[in-house]
Amino acid sequence: MRSLAVVVFAAVGCYSVINLLIGAEGSKACFSDISAIENEYRALKSELPGRGTVGYEAGGAGSKEYFVAEYALCPLVLDRDGPHEYNVRVDEGRASVVKNEGAAR
Repeated sequence: MRSLAVVVFAAVGCYSVINLLIGAEGSKACFSDISAIENEYRALKSELPGRGTVGYEAGGAGSKEYFVAEYALCPLVLDRDGPHEYNVRVDEGRASVVKNEGAAR
């Protein structure tokens, strides 16, 4: 009975370690995705003003992209409401800067 308990305990321990390692690999992929998104937004910084508020337009983009964009473009503030002189637009996963000449906010 005692040896059965040891075997079960060892099996559960091995299972937990394997799940932990698999989960760690998955989280690395998640962080590399975030790093790629962050680098894409940082590349746009030269096209945007150094500070202030810019628009953020994303058709169906999730909030993860929005928060990564806000972090990468800091100290700029991203506003999802209404047009601004400068807007970060996300189409099909690609970010670009669109300048609206007529929008002054």
